[in-house]
Amino acid sequence: LARHDRQHVDADAFAQRRKLLHRRRPAHVARSPQHAALVGLGQAQGEPSHGDDVYDVDFTATTGATNRWHTQLGAPVIYADRATHDGKLLTYTSDQLRRAIEITGAPLAHILLTPSQTDGALFAYLEGVAPDGRVIYLSEGVIRLSFNGLAPAETGAGMSAPVRAFTRAEARPFVAGTPIALAFSLSPISVVLPAGYRLRIAIAGADAQTFERLPASGASVQYAVDRAGSFVDVPMR
Repeated sequence: LARHDRQHVDADAFAQRRKLLHRRRPAHVARSPQHAALVGLGQAQGEPSHGDDVYDVDFTATTGATNRWHTQLGAPVIYADRATHDGKLLTYTSDQLRRAIEITGAPLAHILLTPSQTDGALFAYLEGVAPDGRVIYLSEGVIRLSFNGLAPAETGAGMSAPVRAFTRAEARPFVAGTPIALAFSLSPISVVLPAGYRLRIAIAGADAQTFERLPASGASVQYAVDRAGSFVDVPMR
């Protein structure tokens, strides 16, 4: 099964994409047009808005041994060029930005997928792709699939990630081969991407040097990501 590098919307199309996806947000939840862009998956260059991208989870995928998880005792945090690593992930990349953008806050991922197993992990990376092809790590979020189904919280400023206790009682078992909805936040950031860069969302099912494999065994795990039901709410202006 091939991995996909999907092109979605360019910077000028973000506002239109927000209108298309607004119906998924309760009407009474206000959102400043300058606060967030809804980056949809697979939404450009004539691609259909519906359909699945099937990803064979690569359990050798990693963010390395100098990521933020390994360096909490004061060692330097180093994320090298992610271009090679992204070859093991399912990626969605925007057109080149026509103007510089500022991203400040915590992106919120909404992913609708169908797993082939009864448990697993989902990693979502927000990245910047430089004009020379370098891929720069910006932020990430991770969730165990068994903590699916919780809807984003509604606040006066918009939507925020569900508050989870991650207890056994909160886990929601599911049947393999059935769709599950996941909403989770990425780490908050503040960064300016210059014109000419691209935004990328990269999806993984493992981080080999940091987290235990989920499920613990099994030769093949597949995630079918529903493009129409998946997007990332990016706080940008």
